[in-house]
Amino acid sequence: MCARHVSKIAPRPRAAHTNRPGGSMRFLIAVLLMALVSTSCAVSQRKDFSVENKEKINRITMNMSKKDLLILMGTSTYRPNLGDPVPNPYRTEALRTRKGAYEVLFYFTEPVKANMPITDAELTPVVLRNEKVIGWGWAAYQEVREE
Repeated sequence: MCARHVSKIAPRPRAAHTNRPGGSMRFLIAVLLMALVSTSCAVSQRKDFSVENKEKINRITMNMSKKDLLILMGTSTYRPNLGDPVPNPYRTEALRTRKGAYEVLFYFTEPVKANMPITDAELTPVVLRNEKVIGWGWAAYQEVREE
Protein backbone atom coordinates (compact mmCIF):
# COMPACT_ATOMS: atom_id res chain seq x y z
CA MET A 1 0.00 0.00 0.00
CA CYS A 2 2.82 2.35 0.72
CA ALA A 3 4.38 1.82 -2.73
CA ARG A 4 1.10 2.59 -4.40
CA HIS A 5 0.73 5.75 -2.43
CA VAL A 6 4.24 6.94 -3.48
CA SER A 7 3.61 6.27 -7.17
CA LYS A 8 0.48 8.39 -7.07
CA ILE A 9 2.28 11.27 -5.41
CA ALA A 10 5.66 11.26 -7.21
CA PRO A 11 5.36 12.39 -10.83
CA ARG A 12 6.84 10.16 -13.46
CA PRO A 13 10.04 11.49 -14.97
CA ARG A 14 9.59 12.82 -18.51
CA ALA A 15 11.49 11.28 -21.35
CA ALA A 16 14.34 13.43 -22.65
CA HIS A 17 12.81 13.61 -26.12
CA THR A 18 9.39 14.89 -25.07
CA ASN A 19 8.61 18.34 -26.38
CA ARG A 20 7.65 21.11 -24.07
CA PRO A 21 4.62 23.11 -25.14
CA GLY A 22 5.75 25.51 -27.89
CA GLY A 23 9.18 23.87 -28.23
CA SER A 24 8.74 22.84 -31.84
CA MET A 25 7.38 26.29 -32.69
CA ARG A 26 10.47 27.91 -31.14
CA PHE A 27 12.70 25.61 -33.18
CA LEU A 28 10.82 26.47 -36.37
CA ILE A 29 11.11 30.19 -35.65
CA ALA A 30 14.85 29.81 -35.01
CA VAL A 31 15.35 27.94 -38.29
CA LEU A 32 13.35 30.53 -40.24
CA LEU A 33 15.28 33.36 -38.62
CA MET A 34 18.60 31.73 -39.55
CA ALA A 35 17.40 31.27 -43.15
CA LEU A 36 16.33 34.92 -43.32
CA VAL A 37 19.69 36.13 -42.01
CA SER A 38 21.69 33.97 -44.43
CA THR A 39 19.51 35.07 -47.37
CA SER A 40 19.88 38.73 -46.46
CA CYS A 41 23.66 38.24 -46.31
CA ALA A 42 23.58 36.77 -49.82
CA VAL A 43 21.49 39.70 -51.06
CA SER A 44 23.93 42.10 -49.42
CA GLN A 45 26.97 40.36 -50.95
CA ARG A 46 25.42 40.28 -54.41
CA LYS A 47 24.40 43.91 -54.04
CA ASP A 48 27.93 44.98 -53.07
CA PHE A 49 29.33 43.25 -56.16
CA SER A 50 26.77 44.86 -58.45
CA VAL A 51 27.28 48.32 -56.91
CA GLU A 52 31.01 48.01 -57.54
CA ASN A 53 30.34 47.05 -61.16
CA LYS A 54 27.88 49.93 -61.57
CA GLU A 55 30.45 52.42 -60.26
CA LYS A 56 33.02 51.06 -62.72
CA ILE A 57 30.53 51.24 -65.63
CA ASN A 58 30.22 54.97 -64.89
CA ARG A 59 33.96 55.34 -65.62
CA ILE A 60 33.80 53.77 -69.08
CA THR A 61 34.59 56.16 -71.95
CA MET A 62 33.78 56.02 -75.64
CA ASN A 63 36.55 54.44 -77.74
CA MET A 64 38.07 52.80 -74.64
CA SER A 65 40.00 49.72 -75.72
CA LYS A 66 38.70 46.29 -74.78
CA LYS A 67 41.93 45.71 -72.86
CA ASP A 68 41.38 48.88 -70.77
CA LEU A 69 37.71 47.95 -70.27
CA LEU A 70 38.66 44.53 -68.90
CA ILE A 71 41.27 46.11 -66.62
CA LEU A 72 38.70 48.63 -65.33
CA MET A 73 35.87 46.14 -64.83
CA GLY A 74 38.02 43.22 -63.73
CA THR A 75 37.74 39.62 -64.87
CA SER A 76 37.53 37.76 -61.58
CA THR A 77 34.58 35.57 -60.68
CA TYR A 78 32.47 36.65 -57.71
CA ARG A 79 31.81 33.67 -55.42
CA PRO A 80 28.96 34.33 -52.96
CA ASN A 81 28.48 32.31 -49.79
CA LEU A 82 25.14 31.16 -51.21
CA GLY A 83 24.24 30.70 -54.84
CA ASP A 84 26.19 30.22 -58.02
CA PRO A 85 29.41 32.05 -58.92
CA VAL A 86 29.02 35.19 -61.04
CA PRO A 87 31.74 35.67 -63.68
CA ASN A 88 32.75 39.19 -64.71
CA PRO A 89 31.63 39.87 -67.40
CA TYR A 90 28.59 37.72 -66.70
CA ARG A 91 28.26 36.75 -70.36
CA THR A 92 29.36 37.82 -73.82
CA GLU A 93 27.56 37.92 -77.13
CA ALA A 94 28.79 38.25 -80.71
CA LEU A 95 26.54 40.19 -83.09
CA ARG A 96 26.80 40.48 -86.83
CA THR A 97 24.78 43.15 -88.62
CA ARG A 98 24.85 44.76 -92.06
CA LYS A 99 27.36 47.27 -90.67
CA GLY A 100 29.78 44.73 -89.24
CA ALA A 101 30.63 42.58 -86.25
CA TYR A 102 30.14 43.60 -82.63
CA GLU A 103 30.97 42.10 -79.27
CA VAL A 104 28.77 42.73 -76.25
CA LEU A 105 29.95 42.19 -72.67
CA PHE A 106 27.17 41.98 -70.08
CA TYR A 107 27.97 43.06 -66.51
CA PHE A 108 25.94 42.31 -63.38
CA THR A 109 24.83 45.73 -62.05
CA GLU A 110 21.23 45.52 -60.77
CA PRO A 111 20.55 42.78 -58.20
CA VAL A 112 16.92 41.76 -58.00
CA LYS A 113 16.81 38.55 -55.93
CA ALA A 114 19.51 36.50 -54.26
CA ASN A 115 19.87 32.84 -55.20
CA MET A 116 17.75 33.29 -58.30
CA PRO A 117 19.04 33.01 -61.86
CA ILE A 118 20.38 36.34 -63.08
CA THR A 119 18.13 37.94 -65.69
CA ASP A 120 18.80 40.56 -68.36
CA ALA A 121 17.14 43.14 -66.10
CA GLU A 122 20.13 42.74 -63.75
CA LEU A 123 22.75 43.26 -66.46
CA THR A 124 24.29 46.24 -68.27
CA PRO A 125 25.60 45.60 -71.79
CA VAL A 126 28.81 47.21 -73.06
CA VAL A 127 29.02 47.24 -76.87
CA LEU A 128 32.38 46.99 -78.67
CA ARG A 129 33.32 47.22 -82.33
CA ASN A 130 36.86 46.59 -83.51
CA GLU A 131 37.95 46.12 -79.86
CA LYS A 132 36.70 49.63 -78.91
CA VAL A 133 33.74 50.67 -76.74
CA ILE A 134 31.05 52.30 -78.88
CA GLY A 135 28.33 52.44 -76.23
CA TRP A 136 26.82 50.87 -73.13
CA GLY A 137 23.38 50.32 -71.71
CA TRP A 138 20.30 48.74 -73.24
CA ALA A 139 19.67 51.62 -75.68
CA ALA A 140 23.14 51.15 -77.24
CA TYR A 141 22.60 47.39 -77.42
CA GLN A 142 19.17 47.76 -79.10
CA GLU A 143 20.55 50.28 -81.59
CA VAL A 144 23.20 47.81 -82.75
CA ARG A 145 20.73 44.90 -82.89
CA GLU A 146 18.37 46.93 -85.11
CA GLU A 147 21.05 47.82 -87.71
